[in-house]
Amino acid sequence: DQELGDHPSVQAGRALFTQMHDEHSILHASLPADPDELTELGTTPGAAQALYVATVQTLTLRVSGEFGEAARVTLLLRPLVDSILDHRP
Repeated sequence: DQELGDHPSVQAGRALFTQMHDEHSILHASLPADPDELTELGTTPGAAQALYVATVQTLTLRVSGEFGEAARVTLLLRPLVDSILDHRP
């Protein structure tokens, strides 16, 4: 995992596909809950990376049977996605 330190989206994908849901801290990283903060995040160079990790988190939640939490996190991503599309069409 040290080699993947600069690639959180790869770490998240690896955790998903190897079913290491509880062992990977990357899957427990959180995004801001505030829509304005998510919109601001969408303007940064790390926006796509944050979206990749959050998407894998929602998939992991679904695979784990946490459908309500997966839906909540997915809906939370809307301001981030809109901001990314506005700034990188």
